[in-house]
Amino acid sequence: MTAADRLRALALALPAGGSATLSREALLDLAGDATASAAPGVGDVYTVVQVAERLSRAPSTIRGWLEAGLMPGAVKIRGRAWAVPAEALSAFLKDGRQGDGPRPSPRRGMKLDTWRKAL
Repeated sequence: MTAADRLRALALALPAGGSATLSREALLDLAGDATASAAPGVGDVYTVVQVAERLSRAPSTIRGWLEAGLMPGAVKIRGRAWAVPAEALSAFLKDGRQGDGPRPSPRRGMKLDTWRKAL
């Protein structure tokens, strides 16, 4: 079955007016291109949005965790965008630090930056 045939079968399975969102991996799988997904350097670094989707959290939550240093190895690129290595994400998941335990609450008159650093 060719890639076009696979995509056609997917389209026919959708209801009229429906749409489908496919990840890069799903498209490569449909195309039958196993070598492209195994290319060196591909898939070993995630964006904030990708991490947020994987953890079912808002991107702003992930940025807060990154700023707090909960994913050692993650780097900020040009002071703006984060790059999260797969090793940092897997260590974070293994450590189970995504919301366990009590969280400090802001005190009246406390600056938000001070409160965030306490997290």
